Amino acid sequence: AVVSTQSTGNGIKLKVRGQGQLEHWKVVLVDKDQAVNRANYDYEQKFKLDLSDREFGIVTLPFSEFKAYKWGREIPDAPPLDFSKIRVFGFQTIGGVYDDFKQQGSGSLEIDNVVLC
Repeated sequence: AVVSTQSTGNGIKLKVRGQGQLEHWKVVLVDKDQAVNRANYDYEQKFKLDLSDREFGIVTLPFSEFKAYKWGREIPDAPPLDFSKIRVFGFQTIGGVYDDFKQQGSGSLEIDNVVLC
């Protein structure tokens, strides 16, 4: 899918559901400057799924709540997210060193759609 940078809106709306044991996820955005520099940091926002709900749910991620991270640690002095520079968009399961929970088991994230909102 191609995302237009002409009208970015205020965030990203996901229609997703989880299967298995992995309930903690994040959206990862990498801007063109960091992609060239082999990702000194990326911009992330975490979300949790209700695995007991078999229906797709809506998750809204405001751009204002994306924060810069490097290897799981927040980078507070990074420049703010500039959506017009985003070149990489991804999903990743989370849980580990800098989180209050540990990733364990197997699971998947089923994605119905992703839209700018």
